[in-house]
Amino acid sequence: MRQPRLTLTQRAFLMVILLSIIPVLLVGGITFSLSSQLLARESSAFAERILIEEEEEIQLKIHQMETLMTALSGSEDIRALIKNASSSTFSRLSTEANVGYVLNSFLNISGLVAINVFSLDGHHYHVGDTLTSQTIRPNIRDRLYSEALSSDRPVLWTGIEDNVVADSTYQKVIMGVSLITEIDAQTLLPTPLGFIALSYDPADLASRNSLYDERRPTATFWLIDEKGRYIYHPDPNTLGQRVPLDRLLKMNNSSGEVEYPLPDDRLISRYRKVEPIGWLIAYNLPYSELVAPSRQVAEGTLGVMIVSVGVLAGAAYFVSRTAVAPIRQVTARFQQLQAHPAQLPSPLPVNRHDEVGDLAQGFNTFLETLKQRQQIEREREQLIVDLQIANEKAEQSSRLKSEFLATMSHELRTPLNAIVGYTEILLHGFGVTIEPKAIGMLERVSANSRRLLALINDLLDLSRIESGRFDLSYRRIVPAELLARWVKEISILGETKGLVLETWLDPKLPESLISDAEALTKIVVNLLSNAFKFTVRGTIFLSWGLGKTEEDWFIGVHDTGIGVPLHAREFIFEEFRQVDQSSKREHGGTGLGLAIVKRLVLAMKGQIALESEIGQGSTFTVTFPYIGATDKGSNQRIPVRVPVAILKKEDHHD
Repeated sequence: MRQPRLTLTQRAFLMVILLSIIPVLLVGGITFSLSSQLLARESSAFAERILIEEEEEIQLKIHQMETLMTALSGSEDIRALIKNASSSTFSRLSTEANVGYVLNSFLNISGLVAINVFSLDGHHYHVGDTLTSQTIRPNIRDRLYSEALSSDRPVLWTGIEDNVVADSTYQKVIMGVSLITEIDAQTLLPTPLGFIALSYDPADLASRNSLYDERRPTATFWLIDEKGRYIYHPDPNTLGQRVPLDRLLKMNNSSGEVEYPLPDDRLISRYRKVEPIGWLIAYNLPYSELVAPSRQVAEGTLGVMIVSVGVLAGAAYFVSRTAVAPIRQVTARFQQLQAHPAQLPSPLPVNRHDEVGDLAQGFNTFLETLKQRQQIEREREQLIVDLQIANEKAEQSSRLKSEFLATMSHELRTPLNAIVGYTEILLHGFGVTIEPKAIGMLERVSANSRRLLALINDLLDLSRIESGRFDLSYRRIVPAELLARWVKEISILGETKGLVLETWLDPKLPESLISDAEALTKIVVNLLSNAFKFTVRGTIFLSWGLGKTEEDWFIGVHDTGIGVPLHAREFIFEEFRQVDQSSKREHGGTGLGLAIVKRLVLAMKGQIALESEIGQGSTFTVTFPYIGATDKGSNQRIPVRVPVAILKKEDHHD
């Protein structure tokens, strides 16, 4: 059903929308976009300032702790303690007391959890959050020493780790490691004696950050170590977990801004790398929170639009009452005509001289035109019915013609076979003596009888094909045997004209194929007969080989005859059509041979092609799809090679 056209009220409403509401909407949208961009720039600048301040504080804290660790690793007391760990008990206790005094002097640094000193022979000295540090995590201790040994930094910050002291109340700490070395007197190279492991509380960094903004309560702060683990996150359970790889890959510069998708929003993250330890600090803010002030602009625009729509609704109602109602009658009549096109309504009264009156007059004119078109349509439908009846009669006549030809050809062939047979008996002198003059007459009778029999056979084949009574019988054939049979049957035509028949069988052709031998023989015999008929001197060449792919094979007949003109190639495969249609044509024939060939080729799902040059000869090529045949009981298909084209005579004298 067709959609109704827009009413005048709707058109007026749309016009006002185009002239008023859309400009307001555009202004509101542009304002919202500009304000959002401004807020984004301000937020980015604010986040950058905060990140710079946090970076400076973290670098200051790191520098303070690195100074501590450098002082401890260079302390002679600590070096002596490690070297004399196996000395007398009194000496060792005295040294430990001195080292403890040195270490305790540094514990007043905010956030410092513990200081651990490890010697290479397994001794451990601890100052910090607990006095009982008997349980040490050896895997963490060994890994810290291995990383410090392979690092080129004086102090290595490994990031957030499990505390090396299992008894500590701080299980997740920031670890700093520094080697304790002495210069070897022989090699003059530093030799490790042990290392110092400093534990720092990550919560101290979080308590010192100044990221909280009352205007942006949903802003968050991340601190990520060099190994991609959270040193600080708003969710305490995330502490020490690895940052998702896709998130970490986005923060691959020294500073920048990236976005991450959220279920109902997106997160704007401004990040900065803390050098030289490689940590990342990030300030995060949801996009909805970022553009929240811009929503006031959107809400104001929406209010203006609502008021405008109300005004437009009142105007539309006024237009409907004063302008649209008079033409609704015309619209209703058109709808009635659309619902029941066969029942034409009565004409409309024309009592106005404005656009509505013109519309009524146009409707009446349309009705008159519609009546005329309906009359024409009825006449056209009757003509179509008559044409269908005539077409059915023509098809029936064609079918009856084919059946008649098939029946008559069969009936004519029976007496002709008798004539040919008895004539042959007489010519061979079986039981009778014939005068020489009568022999010539009998030979003419025999030749013309055979010619007439060939014509009747062609008519019979054509009528059987057209009537659908020609059944194909696919069986196993042997190309070599079939080719020899054709040569034996058809070579007599060449001998009478002094022509040579040459053959070529592709050595790669399978030993046997699946095809209809009778239909294939009719195709080849007709093509060869045609070639001998139109060739005065030269050679007829018959080839059988593989096609251009492994899915087909071909048979080609090449002659050196008169050739086929270009204009005749359009109808040469039609029945009763020849190149020379005049009554004085040199070559005889009925024009049925190539018609039978084409119909048989198409029935066998094949194709036929013609290449010809006037005075040089013609090449007819038939191609058929390959149907695999068994070879001595084997179901394997014989390999196929890329075939050669139809070869000329000089290509076959190697």
